[in-house]
Amino acid sequence: MRLLPNSIRKRLAYLYYEKGWRHPLNQFLVYAKGAFAKPKNRKVTFILFAQGRTGSTVLTDLIKKSSQIHCDGEIFGAFMPIKILFPTYYKRSLARVSTAPIYGYRIKIYDLIMFHNHTFQESIEFMRNEFNNGNKIIFLNRENKFRQAMSSLVAEARGTYHQKKGANGLAEKVVVDAKSIPERIEKLKQFSSWEKEALAGFDYLEINYEKDLLPPDRHQATLDRITEFLGVEACAADSQYKRSSDDDISKYVENHEEVLSILRSSGNEFYLNSKK
Repeated sequence: MRLLPNSIRKRLAYLYYEKGWRHPLNQFLVYAKGAFAKPKNRKVTFILFAQGRTGSTVLTDLIKKSSQIHCDGEIFGAFMPIKILFPTYYKRSLARVSTAPIYGYRIKIYDLIMFHNHTFQESIEFMRNEFNNGNKIIFLNRENKFRQAMSSLVAEARGTYHQKKGANGLAEKVVVDAKSIPERIEKLKQFSSWEKEALAGFDYLEINYEKDLLPPDRHQATLDRITEFLGVEACAADSQYKRSSDDDISKYVENHEEVLSILRSSGNEFYLNSKK
């Protein structure tokens, strides 16, 4: 790449990043790497099943502290938001590339709807097929849908979704689209109902955001449950991420009065009883 003239490098970078060429190229690379990687005889594979803004990045970070486990990101979501030509081989290739004894990946119930034109029923059936294939299931949920919706709104307003330890405290206050909160809450509740339908009849390990991830002093116990569930040795839990909000939304939301007013007028004020 360095041997090419600067003008050509800029053009290729534009095509790769701005025009979306990276996605088909990356998909081809997954297939190519999988073709040359040796098959792994794994006894355990798993799926981290979670919605957005439920702590899945923190949980994945904790899981990766074990040298025995590799967990890919949202392989059917933002990682590959184009049609996957050979889904079975795509998953198999990603698993083959990893050298860890245990392999897993993250997925949201709505990834296939948003990025791959599935109906919600097709998405549910896809997940049930994945569960039927012998994958262990780690189900992460967040009970307070208002806080989950607010987390998305604040992240969108800031233009950043995660905050690492060592970074400054809460960022400057932001103005959020308060009027969209009731609709967002209803969508999150709908996603949860789809998750329950997909999980019906399957055994799984449930992780609760409010109880198991939000308090940092619960991280070790949470990771211990996961390593025991996956059958590997325990390891130290130490996430590089920290909470980017506060129980008091007035500390980071400029139009917090409007937010609370809309929450109450829409009949969702009960979420205020749980501040997390």
